[in-house]
Amino acid sequence: MKVEYINPFIDSTKKLMEIMVGIQQFEKKGITVETKLASMFDVSAVIGITGNCTGAIVLSFSENVAQEMLSRLLGEPVVDFNDDVCDAVGEMVNIITGNAQAQLQESGMNNLNRAVPTVIVGKGQAIRVAPGTPCINVEFSTELGGFALQVCLRFS
Repeated sequence: MKVEYINPFIDSTKKLMEIMVGIQQFEKKGITVETKLASMFDVSAVIGITGNCTGAIVLSFSENVAQEMLSRLLGEPVVDFNDDVCDAVGEMVNIITGNAQAQLQESGMNNLNRAVPTVIVGKGQAIRVAPGTPCINVEFSTELGGFALQVCLRFS
């Protein structure tokens, strides 16, 4: 997978975290390439992609980090992990994917479609994508804690 296909997702993630969530300390901790997709945290939002490529984009947080991010979005404390937190995580992956999709369309990828996000909660999640689909795992560190973005795309 070419880096120009990954960078729009990383850039969109950074913008969302800085502008909407108010993250001040945002650092890319590491990037790995996997052949299988496994969630790195307890809460994952998954959005399917079809068109010029097929696969999924996954955004994963611990429950605590997801709650803290929603607290910042709302401007008030979120004391319990609830449906609102899950909805926020789903909306974040939707925004990231939509912004990345717009950037990719500017570079000629005009046939990209995204599904409605699905949020999965629980330890040890296994998320499957089609065999042979490379998964780029990007770990981030913030003042609220870590989270991960996984871009799993196979091009036609």
